[in-house]
Amino acid sequence: MDTIQFVKWSITALAVLVFQQATASQPVDRLPEEVFRVKYTNTDDMPDHIAYLSLMQNLWLAENESGREPNLVHIQTHLSINREEANIFLEYLLSSYDEMLETNRAVTNRMLCQGNKPKYETNKAYAVLDVLDDIKETNLRKHYKRALIEFGTDTGEELNLWLAAIKTGSSHHRYDHRRIFEHSEQSVGQVISVACNVLTAYVPRH
Repeated sequence: MDTIQFVKWSITALAVLVFQQATASQPVDRLPEEVFRVKYTNTDDMPDHIAYLSLMQNLWLAENESGREPNLVHIQTHLSINREEANIFLEYLLSSYDEMLETNRAVTNRMLCQGNKPKYETNKAYAVLDVLDDIKETNLRKHYKRALIEFGTDTGEELNLWLAAIKTGSSHHRYDHRRIFEHSEQSVGQVISVACNVLTAYVPRH
């Protein structure tokens, strides 16, 4: 994923939806370290809740691309549980992920947009985007803690091993938005405008 696509994703998706096509920019591995507020790449130092996000995303994508069966087999293998228990676990994670996305969409829309227009001028927008990333991480922590309460007694050890394996094959970044846009071919205003248009057009599921 190129830089500008990732920035759009960080604004709208945990708020989801689909990327608009963007002008190519530098790939993440060529960006200077000062553009990152947080950077984890294939390391066991990655926090558990970040690995849990990757787990939720992977299961959500697989459910939508391949159906339920591969996910159930995957969960049964990793957690050493039966099919019924795997289905309960999967339903919980998918529901939790959808709930998290809905919350993130709402807070993104409230903080960034006035209708389908950006709320802020450029300088203020950078700070708001950084705060949004922090709010989304707090939301993620909440969902991870809830999952531990729900499943930790029965599957805690197996889940920890699964998350440990995910950490060494995943990456996660949070940017200093002022600095990252110095390396982008689009302005923060342009990207937020796209995000606001997408969020305005989005109709939540009921």
